Amino acid sequence: LEFLHEGKKLNILTKMEYNLYDVFTLDAYHLPAFYGETRLGYKLQDKFVLGTDLFFYGQQLGIKSFDEIGRPISITIDPIFDFNIDFRYNYSQKLGAFLKTNNILNTKHQRWDQYANFGFNMLVGLRGISTY
Repeated sequence: LEFLHEGKKLNILTKMEYNLYDVFTLDAYHLPAFYGETRLGYKLQDKFVLGTDLFFYGQQLGIKSFDEIGRPISITIDPIFDFNIDFRYNYSQKLGAFLKTNNILNTKHQRWDQYANFGFNMLVGLRGISTY
């Protein structure tokens, strides 16, 4: 299910997935049954945009290790909730700058088994579009 609204001041994108995996004798590793995402963008003024992202990954199975005959040993990975905020300045249609803060709540989670996330982090940069 996906919903998109594009307005003059507010843009909204919402996406939800519910998946059933039929994998016979194996498990569906790192594939959550439920996934949800919402993106809001609000135009503060002509050149300034404030945005937020909300992500939710449901509980999923990961591979912890393998037994002596090569069968996977499963581990349950907890659900993930992630909240991000970004701020953009559009100098022109081809040039701009941004500040993006990720994992505002500083949640400790793993999207993949034994690969922890970065926690709270920020990204600052310039955006440019070449026309040649």
